Amino acid sequence: MDAVYDITVAYPKDIIQAEKDLILRGPPKAIYFHVKRYATADLPQIQSDLETWLGTRWVEKEQTLSKFYEKNCFSAEMKGRRLNAIPLLYVSCIAWTGLVTFWLWLLSSFLIADLYFIAAMVVYSVITFYLNGIDRFELTRFKGETASQG
Repeated sequence: MDAVYDITVAYPKDIIQAEKDLILRGPPKAIYFHVKRYATADLPQIQSDLETWLGTRWVEKEQTLSKFYEKNCFSAEMKGRRLNAIPLLYVSCIAWTGLVTFWLWLLSSFLIADLYFIAAMVVYSVITFYLNGIDRFELTRFKGETASQG
């Protein structure tokens, strides 16, 4: 690994907090990315220094997002580019059609696939609607583990 990339994602209008938001409101109309590259050689080598460096990056990320939501862009000197969505749309349609076809074949061919699919959908639905998304579930688990270690 020669670099670490810090990627900040901003949604100018509809802020997506969980999977439930995507289901209820649909995908956001625009997504902005701010990418910074840090060479691995430039990162602190001592664990405590690395933790401080990472904490500083989080503070910078919050400041970057605050400025974004004030001005609706990351910065004046940054040049963005709009992705041509049409080829991506075709690739997505082909990929999703293939994936759905594969899953339908799998579900119609094997009982174990049916059981797995049902179990996965139940777990995903519970996590999404009762725990407000997989990211919140992971955060809660992480906080519980760190509290028990501390």
